[in-house]
Amino acid sequence: MVEVMRDWETPGVEVAITELDIPVRQPGGEEVQATSYGNVVAACLSVAACREITFWGFTDKHPWLNGFLGPDSRPLLFDANYQPKPAYFAVYAELAGQE
Repeated sequence: MVEVMRDWETPGVEVAITELDIPVRQPGGEEVQATSYGNVVAACLSVAACREITFWGFTDKHPWLNGFLGPDSRPLLFDANYQPKPAYFAVYAELAGQE
């Protein structure tokens, strides 16, 4: 991902990661999801041309992916009860590390 963003950076193009969501379908998958979210944020932060990350919602209460993947895709940073998931803390940790 970093290599692709740097390829766009060279000619001066700004990069944005949009509509980000990472579904979790298996038991225990929230840790894999958290790692994936953290990796995406770290990649964006490491490339100057990456100017934004937009998430495709914030809670698993009514995710759009359920219409495609079936119920319980759990793709976002907060669970259906609006509680932060490990993915939230992974994103937070990456952002907090940048000062």
